[in-house]
Amino acid sequence: MKDLIVHVDSAPQCAARIDLAARLAKRFEGRLSGVYAQHANVMPLGVEALQEMEAGTMSASERMQYATRLTRADAQAAEQAFRERVERHTLTAHWYTMAGSAADVVVAYARYADLAVVGQTPAGGEDVATEIALRAGRPVLVAPHAESFPLTMERVLIAWDASRESTRALHDALPLLRQASRVTVLSVGPAEKAPLDVDIARHLRLHGIEAAHVQEDDTESDAGRTVLARAEALSCDLIVMGAYGHSRLRERVLGGTTRHVLKHMAVPVLVAH
Repeated sequence: MKDLIVHVDSAPQCAARIDLAARLAKRFEGRLSGVYAQHANVMPLGVEALQEMEAGTMSASERMQYATRLTRADAQAAEQAFRERVERHTLTAHWYTMAGSAADVVVAYARYADLAVVGQTPAGGEDVATEIALRAGRPVLVAPHAESFPLTMERVLIAWDASRESTRALHDALPLLRQASRVTVLSVGPAEKAPLDVDIARHLRLHGIEAAHVQEDDTESDAGRTVLARAEALSCDLIVMGAYGHSRLRERVLGGTTRHVLKHMAVPVLVAH
């Protein structure tokens, strides 16, 4: 993981997200870039400007210029906050700004990176994490929507069902798994129909990773709750899982297990599709 990006916005929780990305970049001696999606009219109007608009004394071109100044000021403030945060980790910060929705902008830059770090979707917010996980083609590390959470990522839980998505997630996480102090592979529901004489723990051992493989008998509908409960019981500070997606009414949506985990997560979750 030599090239990481982090989605930067104005949310108070963004600082912890940047810290998470910076720690990873430093751990792997990589580069960290902040990615900011620039929207029009993202800041509230000032009192004077609002009065001018209500009075009809501000022309259309003046309103456009005013909105542009506000948008530029917001981007500059976000960049300054990002650079100041990254400097605490003695890293060199790189910065990208692009017009568009947060999901579109982060997806565009994620395809030129090894890992994208984004924030958990807040209640009622734009589901940026889901869109990026399903569209980027790169692993996505989702940081909890909180101002503090575990940053070490040394005790890892892998949600494993031998699917394409979980296989992709596990192998994308190998650099992190090699540095973990404890790795647990969790399978939920009926035991996987694996070929004879193979085991995912043995495969990981060939990569220098010692992992315990745990089988839970809960039903698939309870898989999300089971993953979170086991992660809490084991004091895990990272969950690795596949992002299961399908199309419905031309809208990309996550499968139930992934959706539940991303909604109720308390530790970072690495997802891949």
